Amino acid sequence: MRLPAGPMVRGRAAHRIATALTATLLAGLLAASLLLIGAGSAAAQSDAEATTTTLTDAGAPPPHIIPRPNSGTAPQSATDPGGWAQYAVMFAIVAGVGLIAFFVVRESRRKKPPQPTPPS
Repeated sequence: MRLPAGPMVRGRAAHRIATALTATLLAGLLAASLLLIGAGSAAAQSDAEATTTTLTDAGAPPPHIIPRPNSGTAPQSATDPGGWAQYAVMFAIVAGVGLIAFFVVRESRRKKPPQPTPPS
């Protein structure tokens, strides 16, 4: 099979090449400008002043970002972590994902073509 080779086909190919070249040029300019902005902001930082940190509680252990096990409090209201509302939301999410999976499996079985029975 031969492809048409008229002036319209050559014009479309030239347009696609020009579009790709323009997109590449714009991407390169964007990357270069972001690099220059990043270099300028890094140069604007000063190392002249040293940062010092003082602890107010001299003998206290350091604080933890993640709470230690059994260091929290029991939920006081439904919206507290560990309250019934949190468990209800988790149950609703799990039930929703399960329901979606059920419908996907059911629909895929409906759309599947019937299997030919082997001759006996």
